[in-house]
Amino acid sequence: MALWGGPALSGSPDGQVGLGGAPGDAWRGRQRELGRVPASQHVGGAVISWATMLYGAGLSVLAAVVAVVVVGRDRSIEVLGPVVVAAFAGPVGWNAVLHATHAREFFTDAPVAVFPASWQDAGSGVVALAAAVVALSLVRPNAKSSRTLLLGAICGIAAFLVDIYLY
Repeated sequence: MALWGGPALSGSPDGQVGLGGAPGDAWRGRQRELGRVPASQHVGGAVISWATMLYGAGLSVLAAVVAVVVVGRDRSIEVLGPVVVAAFAGPVGWNAVLHATHAREFFTDAPVAVFPASWQDAGSGVVALAAAVVALSLVRPNAKSSRTLLLGAICGIAAFLVDIYLY
């Protein structure tokens, strides 16, 4: 029995060829199964670019600020500052993780035409919500926790909706 799983596999990274196939085919197949194949060898959709991430994060900031002012009825710099940071850092941080791990499967939209959300979209919203709650709690430690959670949720929902519909 070969190191790479037996005679059905055809090659290894050192170029040795077993039964049928080109050198390295079986090794790449096994590495693909384990999620270790470099991005250049992946088959399927691509993760979003850094420019698209920054563009989307900028849109998330605008949407979150407008939503906090209109829905949350708060215009103080103590609130808008952390919201701006969270609405930018949340989507960029989440998408950077997906980009670094080549997680193409997260970019598959739901088959609902009016609400085509993906795990990538949801992650942007969740990370923005978490970042907003932490940032608001640090800046305003004596604020009511329900108010902090509401403002964080507004920020997260804004980032989620921008991610679904605008980029």
